[in-house]
Amino acid sequence: MKAISYSLFGYGKPKADNCFSFNSYLEGLAVNLRINRLLYPGWDNYLVTDKPTAEKFAGLFAAYNWADALEAEVKETAPLCEAMLWRLLPAFDVEEDGIGSHYSHFICRDLDSVATYREAQAVQQWVDSEAGAHAITDSISHSIAMMGGMIGFTPQSFRERVRAESFEELLAKYKLDFSRKGSDQDFLNRVVYPRYAKKGEESIIQHYFKGYSQTWLHGFTRCDCWLYADATGHKGDCPLNIDLGLDIDPHDANCISEHIGAAGFNHLQTMNLIRKYNDRFEDLIEAEQAHPEIFSWLWT
Repeated sequence: MKAISYSLFGYGKPKADNCFSFNSYLEGLAVNLRINRLLYPGWDNYLVTDKPTAEKFAGLFAAYNWADALEAEVKETAPLCEAMLWRLLPAFDVEEDGIGSHYSHFICRDLDSVATYREAQAVQQWVDSEAGAHAITDSISHSIAMMGGMIGFTPQSFRERVRAESFEELLAKYKLDFSRKGSDQDFLNRVVYPRYAKKGEESIIQHYFKGYSQTWLHGFTRCDCWLYADATGHKGDCPLNIDLGLDIDPHDANCISEHIGAAGFNHLQTMNLIRKYNDRFEDLIEAEQAHPEIFSWLWT
């Protein structure tokens, strides 16, 4: 099994100046559950949340779970950037024997971003490889190797490379001030990335379409399709333009976002795509019925 990992936290706390309203992240969750069903069939949606959020939306999360659309894990309240790193928890989700991993692969994503066909193509190329990690950049603003919401790992390789068998052991071993904004990505780039990107011992596929590209590793991949084709697509003859075998128009699924990892989504294109396949989301609509003040715009 494979998982798409998110974190959602902070219900009832004052909104930071650079953050969306809390409800917008729930709306992002609802949109992502739909888009992921189209682009990542068979993948679990794995949500890690804090107690205040879990208590407030217990019914919603339970209904999503009954619909087999979401697996939620509840943690104690934590500093901002530690909570962002909760997305790494699938690495430590092991089988009952304590040895094997529940998931073969997991990717970390932001709730205020939506997947595109081109992203799913990059992820599939990583899954088909033997690499333990994956990283994407797709904007000139992406200036570091590992963006917190654009990475993926194989759980066993992650535990082995960071030498930790639990999330708590991971934090204890590599001490950082996680109350400082950006410390989660400092951790990823100073601690995790070097363990996958050491020359001669690398185990990472890097799709650096735009942004960070300062690497000499074998798994470095990029193309210049964005110069010549639709800004969110590949040219037909590009070797990265693989067929995912999905019954969805790639163009429709690329136009919903300005670039991979972009905050927000193109509302008209996204809603057109969702409504085109609305019969596949009846269970999600039923799960959301108790919160029309948040989700009703998705149903009409």
